[in-house]
Amino acid sequence: MLPNSSDFAFLFAAQPLPALALAPDGRILAVSEALLTLSGLTEAELLDQPIEGLEALGALGAGWCTAALDAFAGQPTPDGSKPVFFPLPPNAEPTHLPWWQLQCRLAPAGAWALCTAHPVLAEAAASTLVSPLAPRLAQLQFLLDQLPGYLSALIGPNHVQAYASPAMTELLAGRPHLGVPVAEALPELVTSGLLHRIDEVYRTGQPFAVTDFPAPFQTTDSPEDTRYFDLYYGPLRDGNGPPVGVLMYAADVTERMQIRRQVKALDNTIRHRDQQVRVMTEALPLITFIADAQRQITYLSPQWHAYTGHTKARALGTGYLQAVHPDDQADMQAALATATDAWERELRFRRHDGLYRWHLVRVVPIREDSGDIRQWYGSATDVHTARLFDEQLRATDRQLHEILKEVPAGIATLLGPELRYEFVNEPMQALLGGHTPLGESVADALAPIAADLLDVMRQVFATGRLFVAKAYHLVVPNPTAEEPSLRYFDFTLQPLRNADDHVRGLLVFAVDVTLQEETRQRADRLAVETRRQDARLRVLTETAPQITYTTDAEGHVEYVSPQWYYFTGQPPTADVGAMWPVLIHPDDRLRVLAQSAAARAAGVSWSYEYRLRRYDGQHRWLLSRGVPEFDVAGLPVRWHGAVTDVHDQRELAETLRRGEAELRFLAESIPQMIWTANAAGFIDYYNQRAADYTGLSVAELGPTGWIALLEPSEQPAASRRWVHCVRTGDSYDGTFRLRRHDGQYRWHLIRARQLSDSRGPRWFGSCTDVDDQTRLQQVLQGQYDELASTNRQLDNFVYTASHDLRQPLHNLTGLFGELRRSATFADPEQEQLLHMVDQALQQLDTTLFDLTTTVQAQRHAGGTAPVALQSVADEVLLGLQAQVAAADARISLDFAAAPTLVYNRANLRSVLHNLISNALKYTRAGQPARIQLTSALSDAGHPVLVVVDNGLGMRLPKGLKAGFRLFERQHPHIAGTGLGLHLVQRIVSSNGGHLAVESTVGQGTRFTVYWFE
Repeated sequence: MLPNSSDFAFLFAAQPLPALALAPDGRILAVSEALLTLSGLTEAELLDQPIEGLEALGALGAGWCTAALDAFAGQPTPDGSKPVFFPLPPNAEPTHLPWWQLQCRLAPAGAWALCTAHPVLAEAAASTLVSPLAPRLAQLQFLLDQLPGYLSALIGPNHVQAYASPAMTELLAGRPHLGVPVAEALPELVTSGLLHRIDEVYRTGQPFAVTDFPAPFQTTDSPEDTRYFDLYYGPLRDGNGPPVGVLMYAADVTERMQIRRQVKALDNTIRHRDQQVRVMTEALPLITFIADAQRQITYLSPQWHAYTGHTKARALGTGYLQAVHPDDQADMQAALATATDAWERELRFRRHDGLYRWHLVRVVPIREDSGDIRQWYGSATDVHTARLFDEQLRATDRQLHEILKEVPAGIATLLGPELRYEFVNEPMQALLGGHTPLGESVADALAPIAADLLDVMRQVFATGRLFVAKAYHLVVPNPTAEEPSLRYFDFTLQPLRNADDHVRGLLVFAVDVTLQEETRQRADRLAVETRRQDARLRVLTETAPQITYTTDAEGHVEYVSPQWYYFTGQPPTADVGAMWPVLIHPDDRLRVLAQSAAARAAGVSWSYEYRLRRYDGQHRWLLSRGVPEFDVAGLPVRWHGAVTDVHDQRELAETLRRGEAELRFLAESIPQMIWTANAAGFIDYYNQRAADYTGLSVAELGPTGWIALLEPSEQPAASRRWVHCVRTGDSYDGTFRLRRHDGQYRWHLIRARQLSDSRGPRWFGSCTDVDDQTRLQQVLQGQYDELASTNRQLDNFVYTASHDLRQPLHNLTGLFGELRRSATFADPEQEQLLHMVDQALQQLDTTLFDLTTTVQAQRHAGGTAPVALQSVADEVLLGLQAQVAAADARISLDFAAAPTLVYNRANLRSVLHNLISNALKYTRAGQPARIQLTSALSDAGHPVLVVVDNGLGMRLPKGLKAGFRLFERQHPHIAGTGLGLHLVQRIVSSNGGHLAVESTVGQGTRFTVYWFE
């Protein structure tokens, strides 16, 4: 490290002794803070100044200059050189040692020299200063007496104690110590090996330090007690000669070691709790997870990865949604996003084999003391598993800071009412920011750090009473960071008195106890965390729907959750270990006890099902699982387990098994070929009927062998239809010919439907032999075609005959009319006979006209268009005005429900004309006709026409169609042809509808026209 670097300057300034670094040309390269304090100079007054002739350093400068020249010339400073005197500043009280042993040593490569000044404590040097420096030495001893540690000066090779601080005297418990070898005063140093270290320091001149050293001390009023110390042994020299003694300093750190042990014990407790939680998590047959306050998954138990096959990285955050069923993802996300308290949902999770299974997800919040949600704990329970959640707490230990200082305490003296600094050591300087010039008021340095402590100092100065503060916190500057740091100190403020016993100043001690205080706070936090873990573990065991328990290595029950008492109905005072075997079903008792004993003997987990009597006397099937907890030697010390009620699941599984057997028996028994196929359309099951019909085995039929059994000309269409249905999910229906085992092709109705369950879509199909029905249908179709042809020929004949006969009939009617005008009949009966002939001719003409109209209606069934019912009805009524007036009829029309109809207008007019004219014709004598026409909509949404009259009514003994036969008439006393209703029925049925009639003789008739089926 170069002397001109910032790191060198920082480290050099921290030297505990007055020191400086010199260049070969005698320039000062660096100075320590101790030298600045001793000399009262600033760094700017010394740096880059030549050491030679520097009067500000007096004898120190002259001595270092000579020693440095010798060192650069290859002559190191001899041991035992004469100490030099360095006077203090004129305005300072004598609080520093004025005699110093000087040394200069070359750095590697001779680039610079290290010059130091060591205080002289040797007897010889002290004797030369007794007279002029007695007050200063007395004050020095007073300062040493106030140190919080144990200080002792050992002289000579036998290490005779020449000085012991009050604390050391108290430690020796009244044993003689001054003037006697330390081996006699403290025999514990011999047994502990420390005397050997003292010998080495005395012999070699090299200091020795050790921390946390255990040392047993025997006092007069207490037994031997091990105490711990931070030790420092430094050589005492007389001039430049070899060491004449050893300075022994010890700081009692027993309390720190006790705190460390407490922390270690708490760490062990947390690890034990953590192991308990982990073991119980792996024992419970459910998935647990943890989410943070932002609903992001931060932990998933191993059961999740075993169940889903997903890696941990894939599942954290929101990656777990990849295993949630698509239909449930929105519900899961909404529940997590909006929940403010405990909640539960039933969701489906995909297992590693792709199967979705229902899980009951329960989630509870964990809150801070303020009530804010800190985390969410949850579990996902399968049909026969229990809820388990587990939280892994990993507390990271902080390294304890150890203070390795020659004097681990800040010391300062403050004089006068203004409390100005008269002396400050290095630790105190660091506490105050690293630079405190002597003579400065304490208010200027301390007010920014601790104003309240400044008030206490003034009060101590005013009252003269001692003040002690433990673990006083200060925010002090941090030389390694921009921000200040919080530190804790044990402060002692002791008044300094003059010869008149008046307070002239304060002696300030500040011991940095930050490490101990932080350790204590950490121990408190660990204790709180341990209690919190206990509470979480209790929440886990008392909220899960399973019975959880813990037994020792011999099987004695140490803990059982409240669910045990809820299930069995036993009182909390009952002996669980004694009652458990009694409640087991007699058929399961020996097996369960043997399995439990065998698992404990082998130190392995167990899992078995057995029946246990519930509080209502019912024996229910339970699943018991337990895992061992091992000690450091690998031996099982206890078992943690859970018991889950699987009674309903076992009954459901048995029911499903019986149902599957019954369905298979049914499939093998019905006289049809039954088969199933997977989602891709490949057949994976045929019943025995298929093998019997085809003469092929199931293996020979194969997943697609049914195609080859079809008649060759039908195979392409059947295959294309099957591929289309598999792709779209449409139902498959078709009639095809299948080859029987004897080679004959028979017609079969092949049907298949796609159904889905938790395993995904599957196809279920059947092949029904319809050969006889198909062949009969073909015969009937031929007969129907023949009858239809005959009917068309008959219609043509009727139309032609009626048309051709009407012309001669009109001629005959005209001849009879001419005969009536030109002929004279003497006999009245001849006139009556002629009138009868006219009526017969008119009747024949009407019949021929109706036949022609009927045939024309059949021929003109097409040509439909939207028609307004009101318009056609008005047109018909206009042509029937004479009949309406003759019957004194009142006709009401209401077509609001269905005002229009897509129909052939001519056919619609014929229907309305016949229904209205019949209602006017067949009225009751002496009573006005009442006719009502209404439109409506059927249940299927099709238009309907309803015609109601109050006429003579009809007898319908043979069903509805009895009144629609050709030429059938029920009221022969009224003129008619019997073709009207037949024409209406034929028009309506030919357009896809039908006519319904309800009638009561003497009251009226109701016709309902269903235009479309």
